[in-house]
Amino acid sequence: MREATPSALIVEDLSVAFGSVAALERVSFAVPAGQCVAVIGPSGAGKSTLLRAINRLTPWRAGRIVAEGQDIGRLQGAALRRWRARAAMIFQQFNLSPRLDVLSNVLTGRLVTLPFWRSWTGAFPHADRIEAMLLLDQLGLVEKAFVRAERLSGGQQQRVAIARALMQRPFLLLADEPTASLDPGNATLVMETLRAINRSRGITVLVNLHNVALARAYADRIIGLRAGRIQFDEPASRLADSMLAELYAGAAEDEPEPAIRLLEPA
Repeated sequence: MREATPSALIVEDLSVAFGSVAALERVSFAVPAGQCVAVIGPSGAGKSTLLRAINRLTPWRAGRIVAEGQDIGRLQGAALRRWRARAAMIFQQFNLSPRLDVLSNVLTGRLVTLPFWRSWTGAFPHADRIEAMLLLDQLGLVEKAFVRAERLSGGQQQRVAIARALMQRPFLLLADEPTASLDPGNATLVMETLRAINRSRGITVLVNLHNVALARAYADRIIGLRAGRIQFDEPASRLADSMLAELYAGAAEDEPEPAIRLLEPA
């Protein structure tokens, strides 16, 4: 009998609160290694809080997160820094250093593993420079290696951020609304890039999205989050319009439009 794919990430009864406001309430799910999972839902549903909790950027009040055989909530010091490298974050606003060139931005993904003197001086090993250039080549950006990040388009900057995340040599990519500030063409290109990485490298991807069409087109599985609770967790192929209508019912006017109008992949 074929064995089940082991879980890369297990979230059990995770609850997060900001003061008296509950952001997540007993959220539980497991992600098999190599799966691409999209999390969708209205603004304020807890999507960003979930990813930030997994990366230990946001503390939680109850529950447990397990990955690579570790209880993530117990990690401290160097072990926590290693976890944040292994669970690499990709942000909506790119978080690049605008005045540094593209290659330097990508190389910062290796800082967590370098001795202090190399981090301080920026003296990256030759092997790391070669690895960064190869990544830029694979992402179609090698000709931009010595261009300042602020001179790139939004889509190019997001691909630089993806390359930087890959320099951390992660097993898990946490992408927090990576397409939200991009035009439709660049949004599609970024999702194609994440999907290609997921398929070619076997890296598990957990991505928050507003656009349901992108979630359907590129994710294996879709989790619907509303008011801090999981409303559904289904293969992308089984996502029904009725589920979306219920998920976004009563949401703010600017929230359901991109999600419900674009129901079918382009």
